[in-house]
Amino acid sequence: NALSKHGPGVVGDWSRILARLPDSRLVLKAAGLASDAARQRIRERFASGGVDPSRLETLPPAPARAAHLEFYRRLDIALDSFPYNGTTTTCEARGMGVPVVSCAGDRHAARVGASLLHRVGLDELVARDIDEYVEIAVTLAQDPARIVSLGADLRERMRLSPLCDAPAFTRDLEAAYFAMMRSAKVASG
Repeated sequence: NALSKHGPGVVGDWSRILARLPDSRLVLKAAGLASDAARQRIRERFASGGVDPSRLETLPPAPARAAHLEFYRRLDIALDSFPYNGTTTTCEARGMGVPVVSCAGDRHAARVGASLLHRVGLDELVARDIDEYVEIAVTLAQDPARIVSLGADLRERMRLSPLCDAPAFTRDLEAAYFAMMRSAKVASG
């Protein structure tokens, strides 16, 4: 996700996750990491949280869409940003078979991840608060069989979910437009 989506606590909370998973690495890929200086600042922020910079991989965006999507094959778990959740990134990860852990916040931008995960039946990957977010991420990371199981059917879950049901979405949208038109006619007399 864009670095601007990461609230002030993200580095500290991701550092907590890494502290409990000493064999894990964190990969960050964003436009904001195109410069060496930006990558160094991120490494320093994690180092101040006790994370050895060698456990971080900081990358700029991939040059082409296919390379960007292929990158997901290197990941076991995706950590949703907060308080501004990912939308496209969350859908891409799931579509590529990577489970996403998200934390539901108190406004739309902070609940998108929860909504998207709910639509594919993965409410167990949605935390109510940051401590639960850390716990879900750590528990999932410690269960390779669960990661494989989730990844095996994520594409199919996504394809069959309401998120990818364009005809139903169109019918619902049309019904909403007709309801608004009827309401406007009644209001105008």
